[in-house]
Amino acid sequence: LGVGGAYLAIGTLMSALSKNQIAAHLLTTFVLFGLFIVGVGERVLDPGFLRELCAHVSVLSKLEELSQGVVQLSRLVFDASVIALCLFLSQRVVRSWRWG
Repeated sequence: LGVGGAYLAIGTLMSALSKNQIAAHLLTTFVLFGLFIVGVGERVLDPGFLRELCAHVSVLSKLEELSQGVVQLSRLVFDASVIALCLFLSQRVVRSWRWG
């Protein structure tokens, strides 16, 4: 639910940023693909800060942990903060359109 909510919130933000539905879909696809590619860095980078950052963003490792029954609070907080940030920014963008 956390990953799905984060993806929906990112899609909502991209939709708020563009005036065209197709452009919103393409922007959402590129952002989500970028997050996927960053997550792959967990498997290819040498141990260090950058690898830990990629592991924190990686959806694949989240799904692997959930399939083993492991739920980490840090993952839930990350998903909740992505959702909150994207929805807050979406609200600000829509409000700026209204006041032009």
